Amino acid sequence: MKPYNGFSGAQREAAAKWISEGIAAGAFPPPSACFCCGQSSGVIHYHCENYSAPFGRHTIRYPLCWTCHMVWHCRN
Repeated sequence: MKPYNGFSGAQREAAAKWISEGIAAGAFPPPSACFCCGQSSGVIHYHCENYSAPFGRHTIRYPLCWTCHMVWHCRN
């Protein structure tokens, strides 16, 4: 992954791994509705603005559909 929002690609990859493992272990649910538009079908990912460790609620704060996720990343 590329750096984002001041965090390295390695930090982002570690967060993505933590999210995947947390969902698989049932520690928290997979995202079910987009934070921005409310869409509940199709691809929905957790978007992170803060990749600080230790990972926690701040890491899975924004579930976003694919379209809103791409718009969010293009905002600048």
